[in-house]
Amino acid sequence: MVTEVPGSIQLSAVKKIKAYDSHIWLATLNGLFMCDMDLNPITKYSKSCGLLSNTINDVVFNGQTACIATDRGISIANTKELIENRFKPDGVKITLYQIDGEEIPYTPGLLKLKASQNNLTIKFSSPIFNKPNKQYFKYKKDKGIFTPFTDFELLLASVESGKHSIQIITSVDNINWSAPVIVDIEKEESFKETAWLYILVTIAALFLIIVISYFWVKNVKKKAKKRIEDEQQINLLKHQAMNSLLSPHFIFNSLTSIQNYINTNNSLMASEYLAKFSRLIRMIIEKAAQRQITLRDEIVRLNYYLDLEKERFKNKFDFKIEVDDALNIDEISIPNMIIQPHAENSIIHGILPKHEHGTLTISFKKSKKNELLIIIEDDGIGLIKAKDHAKSSHKSLGTSTISNILELNSKMYNKKQDVKMEDKSVLNPKQNGTIITITLEL
Repeated sequence: MVTEVPGSIQLSAVKKIKAYDSHIWLATLNGLFMCDMDLNPITKYSKSCGLLSNTINDVVFNGQTACIATDRGISIANTKELIENRFKPDGVKITLYQIDGEEIPYTPGLLKLKASQNNLTIKFSSPIFNKPNKQYFKYKKDKGIFTPFTDFELLLASVESGKHSIQIITSVDNINWSAPVIVDIEKEESFKETAWLYILVTIAALFLIIVISYFWVKNVKKKAKKRIEDEQQINLLKHQAMNSLLSPHFIFNSLTSIQNYINTNNSLMASEYLAKFSRLIRMIIEKAAQRQITLRDEIVRLNYYLDLEKERFKNKFDFKIEVDDALNIDEISIPNMIIQPHAENSIIHGILPKHEHGTLTISFKKSKKNELLIIIEDDGIGLIKAKDHAKSSHKSLGTSTISNILELNSKMYNKKQDVKMEDKSVLNPKQNGTIITITLEL
């Protein structure tokens, strides 16, 4: 048989089972048990309640009278009183406290502990002295649940600071429990638990925030300064790139071509050449201040430039501009002034030195890595032979400037931008020319 509060009971024998007044009554060798209709014990009646014996043979109800037959005679009781006035044993009597091993006599009232005192033992005696080995004890701390313990002392280890209430109850049958004996405890807060700790932690946190903020602001200023320096460097490089686009050689040769058309009375060609030349110069000057240029504007500018160069060099080469269908030339922008210097190098140092007609191809493709690939390819003499033909002190200002611009852009915007130049004969001995690949992360 299992009880709901406080635990389980074991019966040596059940003589009779009776149902009366919404209760189940069990006559046993251990006393008379009153249970609810689910057979959960509510209380127990025995010699400690006034019966003649613990051995109950039968119980008979007649109206409000209960006749309880024991092995030592018959006890008569009022049924209503049996149900309402349940037996409760007396509570325990506290004798002394033991605080961190030091015994302190018990005094009624609030027990105060110092912050340094942690372990408390409550020692007590039980009024049920005739059954010292058949007693049950339980305690509850604050709003917790009742927990069983043994012996005549209760150990509370590591008592927390603040106010606590300890309740102790006892029983001889694990069914009828005494009224709780309450011990009120108040432990003072340690330094680490007081407001001073929070004040010190707050001050330390504020100091840490100030230090972190100082170095963070210092780092931000350093990065801002570096960014300004990089932008100034880019502006300088852009100026150099624009100078390469508007090189005196190009302007002089273009004007010479116009003059030749005029001298040969070819006014139509002179007019067309001058129109293309003026549009190109205007686009270069208008876009010079811009860091980015749309792909469409770049293609238009390249067409003007390559038309003029082709005409200037008497159709020495043909050119093609190929654009991937996956690219939206109006939405994609690229760094300004990074293609024309490479195209000029391909014409001047690659195609013109060879005897045959040449071809220049500029392709715009989108890679699987979401990168824009600008490929400038010619069938000229190639990088290796071009270096042999060039003066030992010659260095292309335009192409080196483009490399620096792309390198700075990669650092500033954390997006890949680079240029790679390859001689086609290294890739395939049967081919001649140069492949220049500009990679821009979109």
